[in-house]
Amino acid sequence: MRRFSSFGLGLAIGLPLLLFMGLGQVWTPYSPTQMDFTHRLAPPSALHWLGTDPFGRDVFSMLAVGLGHSIGLAGLAVILGVAGGLPLG
Repeated sequence: MRRFSSFGLGLAIGLPLLLFMGLGQVWTPYSPTQMDFTHRLAPPSALHWLGTDPFGRDVFSMLAVGLGHSIGLAGLAVILGVAGGLPLG
């Protein structure tokens, strides 16, 4: 079983991130781009789970939506690397 420990670690890290990304594509508690200056730099609370940034945007919503963009770009980089490297190899 020691042989697959890196696979298990990757699965333990990657699966929650993929689930969080899926949640961000379907539902976020607030708009990730809507500014609310009355709640700027708010600490984590029941209203804003991870707090807010200097413009009052919800950090949890921005992370959930941004993770989808990051994983999409990473996938595109892998596809381009395979498409360029396969003919060269």
